[in-house]
Amino acid sequence: MHPFLFRRDDVDICRHPGHLTPEQEEKLKEFRKQLQDAGYNERLDDASLLRFLRARKFDVHKAYLMFTECEQWRKDFGVDDLVQNFKFEEKPLVTTYYPQYYHKTDKV
Repeated sequence: MHPFLFRRDDVDICRHPGHLTPEQEEKLKEFRKQLQDAGYNERLDDASLLRFLRARKFDVHKAYLMFTECEQWRKDFGVDDLVQNFKFEEKPLVTTYYPQYYHKTDKV
């Protein structure tokens, strides 16, 4: 058996992109097409989509709902803009205790 597969009830379960059964490949293509048709164009790489498909036992409809809810959550909480808009108001206090930000890596 391939190291990226494991057996459960005599069924191979994919654990890595590139090691899919033909049926799983088709469901991945179908899932990606549904998302593209709905206007999604980010985070559509195989690894990301397989996370949702595996979480829903390769049920494309359930994976689609989970993906769209996740994207809505990212939008509602501004996850994609977090790095640009992050305000580090505690920086002066943190600098007082960790002036170099080298945690266990400096040689001094």
